[in-house]
Amino acid sequence: MVTAEAPTVCPGCGAKIPRRGLSMCPYCITPLPGGAAVEASPVAERLARMEEKPGFAEAVARDPEEGLAWQRAASHRVVGKFMAVVGVFFLALYAILGGPEYDLVSFNLLVGVVLLAAGLLRFFQGKAGMTNATSKPMLKRAAILHERRSETALQGVDGETIYFYDIEFGDGVRGEFRYPGRGAAEEPWPNGATGVAYTRGDELIDFERVRV
Repeated sequence: MVTAEAPTVCPGCGAKIPRRGLSMCPYCITPLPGGAAVEASPVAERLARMEEKPGFAEAVARDPEEGLAWQRAASHRVVGKFMAVVGVFFLALYAILGGPEYDLVSFNLLVGVVLLAAGLLRFFQGKAGMTNATSKPMLKRAAILHERRSETALQGVDGETIYFYDIEFGDGVRGEFRYPGRGAAEEPWPNGATGVAYTRGDELIDFERVRV
């Protein structure tokens, strides 16, 4: 019975890397133990010429909008802040109106405490989510998209599509990166597209086309 080899675990980011023999992690570019130097390939030589192309320097200098996980966490933080402010407003009403003997005042106290507590909880959860989403460095590298696959998961009555791109970089390192779909209005990038890939860990944040 033949057993499959365990994937290499990156000592830098902890990612599981199914491709063996790589000299560095495709997700955080940490050198991998026992990895062999990547031999130059026609694709690597092609991507090496990208630095000479118009738009490459601008693409590398650009800071793209953060990924979907960060955006959702930021939205939670904004909603939490709003809830906390409304809670403080109700508590102020309670203090101004003067005591718990009135039903209206008691209602203000209850609503104020609940909104303030729930708002602060949501605010700090969102803040922690934003920090976690940006805990890995953003890498900007010349790349080619080899293949694309997708998975769709149901969330309530809606579905969310996650794309997985097999990406090779200019240094010859190659890995699969996930990209949460943004809806039907955004077309996925085609196989064979070249450009600058913006990645954090195993997430593809954005991709800017640069033809080479």
